[in-house]
Amino acid sequence: MAVIGIDLGSLNSVMATVQRGTVSVVTTELSDRVTPSLVGFTEDRRLMGDHALAQMKSNAKNTCRYFKNILGEVFDASNSHLKKEMELSLNNMAAVSPNNVMGYRVQYRGKEVEFSAERVAAAFLTKLRQVAESSLQKPVSEVVIACPPWCRDANRSALLDAAQIAGLKCLRIISDMAATCLDYGMYRRQHFAADRPHIVAFVGVGHSSTSACIAAFWADRLRILAEVSDCELGGRDMDYEIMKHFASAFEKKTKMNPLSSLKARLKLEDQANKAKKILSANSETSFHVECLMEDEDCSGLLTREVFEELCSKTLVPRMETLLQSLLTKSGLKKEDLFSVEIVGGGTRIPWVQKCISNAFGLELSRTLAADETVARGCALQAAMASASFKVKEYGFGERTLFPICLTWTDGDSPVKVQPLSASGHPLEAESGLETLQHETPAGEQCILIPAGSDTNTIRKITFLRSGPFTLKAQYADLPAGAPEAQLDACHVSLPPAAEPQEIQVFVHLNFFGLLRFARVCVKQRREEEKTVEAPEVAQGGEETAGAETAPEVRKLVRVVKVDVPYQVQEAPGRPTTLQLRDFREDELNMDNEDRLTREKMDRLNELESYLYALRDDISGKMRDFATPEERAEIEALLESSQQWVDDALVDISTVAKSAVVAKLEELQAVGGKVSRRFEEYSGRQEAQQLLHAAVSESRVAAQSQDEAYAHIPVEEKRKVMDMANETEAWLSEMMAKQSGLPPHVDPIVTVLDMHNKRDALLRFTQKVFSAPRPKPAAPPASEQPAPQEDVNMNEGEQALPEAENAAPVGEPQPQQAA
Repeated sequence: MAVIGIDLGSLNSVMATVQRGTVSVVTTELSDRVTPSLVGFTEDRRLMGDHALAQMKSNAKNTCRYFKNILGEVFDASNSHLKKEMELSLNNMAAVSPNNVMGYRVQYRGKEVEFSAERVAAAFLTKLRQVAESSLQKPVSEVVIACPPWCRDANRSALLDAAQIAGLKCLRIISDMAATCLDYGMYRRQHFAADRPHIVAFVGVGHSSTSACIAAFWADRLRILAEVSDCELGGRDMDYEIMKHFASAFEKKTKMNPLSSLKARLKLEDQANKAKKILSANSETSFHVECLMEDEDCSGLLTREVFEELCSKTLVPRMETLLQSLLTKSGLKKEDLFSVEIVGGGTRIPWVQKCISNAFGLELSRTLAADETVARGCALQAAMASASFKVKEYGFGERTLFPICLTWTDGDSPVKVQPLSASGHPLEAESGLETLQHETPAGEQCILIPAGSDTNTIRKITFLRSGPFTLKAQYADLPAGAPEAQLDACHVSLPPAAEPQEIQVFVHLNFFGLLRFARVCVKQRREEEKTVEAPEVAQGGEETAGAETAPEVRKLVRVVKVDVPYQVQEAPGRPTTLQLRDFREDELNMDNEDRLTREKMDRLNELESYLYALRDDISGKMRDFATPEERAEIEALLESSQQWVDDALVDISTVAKSAVVAKLEELQAVGGKVSRRFEEYSGRQEAQQLLHAAVSESRVAAQSQDEAYAHIPVEEKRKVMDMANETEAWLSEMMAKQSGLPPHVDPIVTVLDMHNKRDALLRFTQKVFSAPRPKPAAPPASEQPAPQEDVNMNEGEQALPEAENAAPVGEPQPQQAA
């Protein structure tokens, strides 16, 4: 079982996994390290990744991109973020039913179909899982997915739903910056002190958003001190500035606006992206789009100065403001930072690097893999959270970017709001989440979860109520222009009472960053009678020994918590459990249809390849190996088969896989006879030479006078010689008959026949000449010398073996002459 971390990007996605104690990036079927974040729909199947990219220009209106940016968003005409996403989409982004959430309207299998962004993301996650399983040769079920820090409850919840629809168990959803910090700190913790923080700033510029954070690292943990994000500042915004620049020049020249045409806009977008990359290392580049509109070309020269001037109007100020707000939120000075790490493809742009360096007053560090660090951090988090891996713990937790407030009706403000840990214990004051007191009028709001709070915590809100009431949660202090973000609401069905009761509401901010109402209870005082045996006391204050005492009944007051029924009204746009189950079934059905379509396409490609090869062979090298009647039959079958394949490719959904297999077998049956004749003719000479060589080898062995074979009986050698002569005679006879046949007649002797004859001859020869040499006969017992006994040896002693040519004991050894 494997776990993977997924960096779900707007343009490309990256996967990483942990195996053999190291983190490695998962490669695709094309041996790439990234997968384009695209999902396309056609008449017969869905296309994902590189396959969707290859057909995006020809199938633009049915290709879904940027689905990550609209996950969980409910359509709102006043939402500037959604308005921009719809402008940059491929004219197919729309609000879809039943929850009026953002999605896509495409043509799929001959009809118009609506898919929510969650379902499109689920289809893409299914593709990523298949790629990972094919690359790792292991099943994948547990994942950790990264999302931008600006993602709120609705976006994170939709991403979690997408993973569920794809059949993946999502262990965590963490922000891009949190994953980057984890990848940075995990392999450097031996360099960090246990009592002194190592503070580093991280800036990531992606295709559609920019994020930055400041984190403190210790030997055993890390903590994100501040985090900011801008969902309208990224690499595509730089591309759009270049597009507008050349579109304006083209419109002045031709009176046509290329941004109004989807096809022309895609051409401009592709060339603008190339120009931006070239300007990262060069001072100028040529910009040329052939036949942009109505056979008119768009050409020009783009310098780095002009590009930076285009970005200086809106993008540079946004970048500077974002980085300055990060320092302000952290409360740190530039001198407190150890280094600044940059990640993401957008950080390769020179003006972006200049902005970051000026904002922090430090040289930029590039020790992390710019395009892969987020996926690597997610893989580490997946290994830490999975029960299948044992990883040394490194303290790490997510923090909320926006504060969450609570509003209420029918009563006064809550008595107090107390933070608890996930286990229900109060958090210490030093954590920054001490008990919050509120005295806010009814109908107003209080901050339930401040910005920067840790996830996987519980808030206990205490009210004094004598009847039912409603609580609503929503985000506060959102960026300007952002729509009001409603979270879950909770209606407490408290029975009316004469006096106010103490009601406790528990709200859980789980490790996905999602706010959920967990429990509602009321404190009640209950009197209980308890019987206690009181000892009898005699006069003088002493107990009477052995005297019987009457039991005493005492009333005890015990405070208990009784659960109160409550109903949760989920935030708008969130699918129900039944809808999620239906989406999962639809995804399984569509994935199965895609698999069948792929298998049919593979068989059709195999059929078409065999068809073309047979047509070339029957009119070329194999022409003489077929009779005129056979050639006519094959050519007619090839013509009809070609027409059948063309019709099948028009609408492959109407063709059964078995029909494709049957058509291929029909062609192979007809063409196979001619192919076998040609193969026999091509391999006959080599097989004949091999058989002649085997005959010669056996004859040489049979006539050999080598001492090693002297023990072989003459009769056995004669058998080898006879078999060699018989084999040679058989070969001469067969080849004489075969030489008189035309090539279009089936051969009398086959290559396999000659190989069998050769193998039989060599096996028999090997058997005869591998017989072992007989052992020499032992001498008769009467000729063996009798052993001599040592008369000086005592009973029980054993004689030592004498060395060869040894001198008698006590006599001097003879000396050799010099």
